[in-house]
Amino acid sequence: MSSKPIIKYIELSGRGCGLSTDSEANILKREGTANVALIRNATQKDVDWVRGMGGYVPEGRIAKE
Repeated sequence: MSSKPIIKYIELSGRGCGLSTDSEANILKREGTANVALIRNATQKDVDWVRGMGGYVPEGRIAKE
């Protein structure tokens, strides 16, 4: 049984933020390197914020700190 992928928090230049379970390379390819300000493992607070604002939360897990 494979474990769920880790959810990553993505901060976009001038366009807000989002969550993804894609690899860093795929995120940069999809969004464009100039548009991505930050990629890091998401915290529970990040997931709660995106969910609370009506954003998409992918199926995955939060990495232990």
